[in-house]
Amino acid sequence: MDNFIGELTSQNQLILLKDELAHCTKVLRKKSGDEIGVLNGKGDFWLAKLTDKTYSSGEVEVLNHRLLNAVLPYKIHIAVAPTKSADRIEWLLEKSIETGLDAFTVLYTQRTERKKTNIDRLEKIAVAALKQSGQGVLPIIQEIKFKDFVKNSTATNKYIASCKEYDGMLELKHLAKSNDLCVLIGPEGDFTKEEYDLAMQHGFVPFSLGPQRFRTETAALLVVMARF
Repeated sequence: MDNFIGELTSQNQLILLKDELAHCTKVLRKKSGDEIGVLNGKGDFWLAKLTDKTYSSGEVEVLNHRLLNAVLPYKIHIAVAPTKSADRIEWLLEKSIETGLDAFTVLYTQRTERKKTNIDRLEKIAVAALKQSGQGVLPIIQEIKFKDFVKNSTATNKYIASCKEYDGMLELKHLAKSNDLCVLIGPEGDFTKEEYDLAMQHGFVPFSLGPQRFRTETAALLVVMARF
């Protein structure tokens, strides 16, 4: 069954978004009476049926409703330095959404090689991954400079992946399992000492991914997968 993105109106009607309606009826040629899945990116899933109204207004008939992602033990926000090759960050976002991700920040650090990211493209990739995987949450996607992010983060549990050794340093498995978790992942050349110092001044706790050396996107995906 194909999934599409929709929303509830103030009249409690379930409507497919404009682009989704076009994809459903014109590209996939769905017909009245066909059943589809509808996601709103906020944790809701509806089993729905196309009707004659669908083609003019986008309204579909709701057959049943359920909440998704109820089994995920905690929420996670990944803030990651973009890789030189854009397709590696796109791959990371796609796989993270398939696993379950709540927010995704592209983080510009002192050693970041890529200085601009196509956020519109990342948002489209996110929507496609959400529909394909049937996950409930469409993550918030943004880009920001490192110093601005760490100074303004209000997360309760904040961590920074470190290639350096610090006293009392945590292992990945010991990160707090909370509904307000934020993790920073650095570029291939690692964060600078000044960035580590700034992050820790603002409450970020360093942790280790172990003795292995991982690429940026691999390290970030390991953190996302650690929730299981």
